[in-house]
Amino acid sequence: MKKEKKVKTPGRGCRIISIILICYGILGIITGIDALLTVAISTGIVSLIFSGGVLAFGLWLKKKAQAIADHAHGEYTPTKRVSTSEPPSQVQRPKPTPPPLSKASPSKISISPLPISNLKSLEAVESYVVLDTETTGLSRQSDRIIEIALIRYKSGKEAERYETLVNPRIHIPSGASKINHITDADVVNAPVIEDVLPEVLRIIGDRVVVGHNITFDLGFVSAQIPASHPASEIRYIDTVTLSKRVFPGLSSYKLSSLSKQLGISDTQSHRALGDVELTAQLFEKCREELIQSHQKELAQRRSKREQQKAEKIAAYSWSPLLNKNFVFTGEFTRDRAQLEAVLKTVGANLRSEVNRNTDYLVLGELKNLPQWALERKYLKAKNLAESGGKVQLISESDYIRIVHDATTHKP
Repeated sequence: MKKEKKVKTPGRGCRIISIILICYGILGIITGIDALLTVAISTGIVSLIFSGGVLAFGLWLKKKAQAIADHAHGEYTPTKRVSTSEPPSQVQRPKPTPPPLSKASPSKISISPLPISNLKSLEAVESYVVLDTETTGLSRQSDRIIEIALIRYKSGKEAERYETLVNPRIHIPSGASKINHITDADVVNAPVIEDVLPEVLRIIGDRVVVGHNITFDLGFVSAQIPASHPASEIRYIDTVTLSKRVFPGLSSYKLSSLSKQLGISDTQSHRALGDVELTAQLFEKCREELIQSHQKELAQRRSKREQQKAEKIAAYSWSPLLNKNFVFTGEFTRDRAQLEAVLKTVGANLRSEVNRNTDYLVLGELKNLPQWALERKYLKAKNLAESGGKVQLISESDYIRIVHDATTHKP
């Protein structure tokens, strides 16, 4: 059997010292509190200040030790044992860190939200792409994509999918690996982002991109698109924003929480493809709920209008002007607002525009009206009447007489 030895972990000494300092600091704080209560206030305060400083330094040193370990790119693998007889050249390490990627020109590619308040535009989305990425961290400038997945949907059915690991050419921090379970060894033979982007952009095309906190993913993608790429716009729908509108008042809008609360899934893999599949189901559930809610609201409005119409008919069945449509134009000798308000007493309707449903156009003085105002009401009503329409052009005095005659029928 080959003899093995554990590779020395950088920062180990700092970590041990930091633990000692933290323990000393905690004990010192306990002693300082005891001194405040039993010995002297000044002695206790001095002890607390000194012990607090030791504790703070210990915590800082522990964090520094972890940073040293995380940034030792390929020089060690914390949990991997290496055979002493294995040539160093056979140990897999990430490729060297590349030079900083050039930023895309803002004028070359832009991302903009699809307005979800407009239900018609949301219903019209038949072809869309659900996107998710896993990254080494949160910074678009210093971190990189390590996995990307897309599924293209058409008319609610999957049409195409694409997923791949991506070699970031930098070390994957342990914090990121704990979440997505992707390590340096997983991506060492994966394609680099320059080889992946063309396929990603082909699938997206001019389609709407859907994702959970999608601006994060699109930010990473767009940041690595070269400035030479043709100018384009990516429209997106964020299922975080959408779910808050459709399901307000939930305790959490994380993808895992929403999946459980809405009965989609009890687990989340924190891998790109798994999250894409969950997000697609969440999007369709939100859209379906929103459409059903809108249809229910429309039905309630129609029912309310029908009820109001029935009540109006019952209340003004005696009036010959019931549901007759009146439009006013020009300057009147009496207060116009009062003239218009009288219509309610006989069950008639006040309208602002002349059309084929107009029964009466009440004319005031027209000489001071601009041409556009004449054309909008007077000339339009005149043409309708001459072509056989039901509209009647009446004066202010005719209007008062007609309304008065109608009131005489009131029981």
